[in-house]
Amino acid sequence: EAMVELPRVMMTQEAARASELVFVDASLPDYQRLVADVLRATGGERPVEVILLDASRTSAGRIGGSPRLDAAMDAALLLTALAGHARDRVQVLAGDRVVHARISGTDRARLLHDTISTLAPVESRLVEADWSALATEVVRLGTHRALVVLLTSLESSAIEEGLLPVIPALVAHHRVVVASVTDPGLAV
Repeated sequence: EAMVELPRVMMTQEAARASELVFVDASLPDYQRLVADVLRATGGERPVEVILLDASRTSAGRIGGSPRLDAAMDAALLLTALAGHARDRVQVLAGDRVVHARISGTDRARLLHDTISTLAPVESRLVEADWSALATEVVRLGTHRALVVLLTSLESSAIEEGLLPVIPALVAHHRVVVASVTDPGLAV
């Protein structure tokens, strides 16, 4: 099993300890407050917000009659609007084995428009996500510490075999949030 070696960035021990991984379950009451708290924890500097949508086969599943990818796009638009309002630099990627959409900017009106128009034609593809390639794309966006939000399904086999092996390389450089949409009709 081949792993792509991600570029190394020199970090202080303090910065390395500040890395964290947060899983957000959208079925939790008031989960938006948890996301807002994570977004507020910027350490006093203007963060780079990176939002990565998984457009692989797991995003084709239906949630409340709509594809999971549609809900992830809605979440990406909300996060883009919040980050744009804070005048943070935002970069949005959507992909599976390759990146299908890429949006970047700081101007909140233009950024939201660009995000909507660029993500609109993106559709789920019946392929497995290549998280190693997608993580490499995130690292290529720059060496500044960023909040990286991964919008994907938490399907155990896809996570264990694809996403989990690349998480250490991402959290070594960025604050990472993995978020997933759940069907409220299936809530226990």
